[in-house]
Amino acid sequence: MSIPLDNLYHWVRDQSHYPLSLYVFRPHGSKKISSMDNLSHQSVHSIRSAPPVICNDQEPLNYEFYHWRLENFDFFAEKYHFKDDVKTIMIDVHSLLNLDQKNLHMVPLLQKTYYDRSILLHSEKNSQDLISYQQQGFICVHYWCHAIISRDWFRYAQHDNKLCLMREPTIDFLIHARDWSGTREYRLKFLELLVDADLVNQSKIMFQSEVDGNRFDQHRFNNKNFQIDHNKLKSISIQSIPSWSSATYDANDYNDCLISVVLETIFDGSKIHLTEKICRALACGHAFILAAGPGSLKYLRHYRFKTFSDFFDESYDDEDDSLVRLQKIVKVMKTIQSLPMDQKLKIKEIADYNRRWFFSNEFHSIVATELKDNLDAAYVEMQNHIGNNYRAIRAALTKRRTPTDDILNEDKDALSWIRTNRRVKKIEL
Repeated sequence: MSIPLDNLYHWVRDQSHYPLSLYVFRPHGSKKISSMDNLSHQSVHSIRSAPPVICNDQEPLNYEFYHWRLENFDFFAEKYHFKDDVKTIMIDVHSLLNLDQKNLHMVPLLQKTYYDRSILLHSEKNSQDLISYQQQGFICVHYWCHAIISRDWFRYAQHDNKLCLMREPTIDFLIHARDWSGTREYRLKFLELLVDADLVNQSKIMFQSEVDGNRFDQHRFNNKNFQIDHNKLKSISIQSIPSWSSATYDANDYNDCLISVVLETIFDGSKIHLTEKICRALACGHAFILAAGPGSLKYLRHYRFKTFSDFFDESYDDEDDSLVRLQKIVKVMKTIQSLPMDQKLKIKEIADYNRRWFFSNEFHSIVATELKDNLDAAYVEMQNHIGNNYRAIRAALTKRRTPTDDILNEDKDALSWIRTNRRVKKIEL
């Protein structure tokens, strides 16, 4: 899904007390190093003196992504004038493809910064990918990116009188399972479990049999525990659903159904990366079961949302085994199916609280303050990583023969600025 996000990143930059230089992937959602670009035009002074921030907050971190990505080869071949055969190029480029400190300096603008490290903006917890990037020297900054995005995408839900009607639902479960490729392959196993548990008739399911030209019955599972009997899914209605559908909502879906079974992008493993999928349920005032990494419900409660342990078992959130977690979720669904109607309506009361809290100024302030504090702490730490690049730029400046040149004067101003600001005292957060 390609959605313009520059306004978000201008807001992110404004949260810091200190100047930062943001680098985004264009189009948004791309992961190519060659797609990285400065958020907006900056002077030489700003580029050199403001710590670089790589914005990888919308998409999950994927440390292995940059290894052997064929679409990057043309970029490197052109940049480095490779003349060898393809096999040799692959060997030479292999060590250059990952998003680490030395490779970031292949981005032309990042060659001009004084800093030997970069800040990595992200939105995940319990992540081995995050640990890998930290080991590469990134200064990592967390905030809940999709909470901010979704308050914009679903802003009409705050005033939509069709939502949160206290009427009896006609269907128990609302399930969006459009895409089942990549990290979403667990959704196919989940749908098979629904068929086995005889829950399909009590579920409104958005599912399509083909994604990007690939059929689900031809999918090769990365996790063999998710292998399915493809014939079982033939009982589920097939639809054609656009990729941008996750940024919209239909009020009738949320009134007709009691509870959303939210199938997040990241489920298999320990990583927590919550997106617009759970935010849509929050914004629409819908109760939810959350199929995501273990600990995701605790993550939501950290931001003061209420979950539903008074009504059904939420211990699935503590289960590390992905297949067992799916099975526990289906078991919870069976329990919900048998709840009396007065209990189901009480569940809707908690969901309405979450809706009001999601759009509250206080919730926005919590997310924004977390970002501000983490950016400021990262800025302070970055002042300890002005070294090799700074000395190289300074040495290059002293060799210039035209001291009245505008660029040289601007560089001198930048050098003076950084000498002053690298002495910044550690701030109390």
